[in-house]
Amino acid sequence: MQALFLDQLSAVRDHKSPHEAFNHSIALIRAILQHAAIGAYEQHDQVSQLDPQEEVTILSALRNPTDSAPVDVLNRLIPHLRARTKSLYCQGWFEKLSRSRTEQRPPLAESLKRWVALRNKTHHTIIDLATIEKTLPELISYADTSLHVLNDALPSTSDNGRLVHTIGSLSFPSRTLKLDGGQPVVIRRIRSRRGVWLAETRTLNIRNSVDGQYELHDSPLSGGVEASSDAFVTYRIPTERQDGSIRPWITEVHMPNRQTHRFMGRTEQIEELMDWYNDDTSRMCLVYGDGGIGKTTLVLEWLHGILENPPPDLKWYPDLICFYTAKLTRWSAEG
Repeated sequence: MQALFLDQLSAVRDHKSPHEAFNHSIALIRAILQHAAIGAYEQHDQVSQLDPQEEVTILSALRNPTDSAPVDVLNRLIPHLRARTKSLYCQGWFEKLSRSRTEQRPPLAESLKRWVALRNKTHHTIIDLATIEKTLPELISYADTSLHVLNDALPSTSDNGRLVHTIGSLSFPSRTLKLDGGQPVVIRRIRSRRGVWLAETRTLNIRNSVDGQYELHDSPLSGGVEASSDAFVTYRIPTERQDGSIRPWITEVHMPNRQTHRFMGRTEQIEELMDWYNDDTSRMCLVYGDGGIGKTTLVLEWLHGILENPPPDLKWYPDLICFYTAKLTRWSAEG
């Protein structure tokens, strides 16, 4: 697979027209990221299971891909796969990249934020030739770096033309990714029509790109988990107050389940969250950190802990606890 994408990258460099090279490079980056994100999901499906709420988020992103969706999926899956396969899985995604002994580049996950921002800009406006010529070398660099950093997640091509994943000594065919005429494609969306799951694609051909589709028979992206539409759940929690009395705490809750079945560490951060929670002069708290470091996991673990076993020194008993996410939202100048 990497060789096929390298051929595409070589074609990008050979274009005499900057506009053709620009369009081709954008499609190529999107195809690489899509194949890596789906590949990582298929690999994880072989070695472990995700929390149901996490799986809902990932499936929604993969089935209706935006340019930022594969980046978000890889941010979520690479830490899981590093824990379950090898510690250096997709090295360079979160780590700084070395061009030489003295020059370092940002991690690929951070660099691709610029690609997403550029894609949003070009999607809504006409991009001028000066901007194309200025950004094209950067796009080519993104494609080249992505191919090397994400090689662990990309499938390889078998002798019969099928795409195959390898994890250590385990090899298995991709149940989602296919070639079209021996060439990679961009996936436009994955959807169900009358009970049949289809991948809708477009070929990576700057001269004559054509639409296509194929059925997904046993892909982990077909069927299964759908987004939850559960209403708010009312909790009635008997709580022991500091004066020794037992009073019910009634609150309406709408938030995801825990992100992991085993949570360890983060004691200091949980203590800091409890200090903020009990400070009635502050009702706003920011939890920050790199993508995939576990911010959402930490907050959900802490909130579920409060609901399941409220500490005696708890001072705040809100009537409503609600969770919102902007991870699948596309932000632009228009809103």
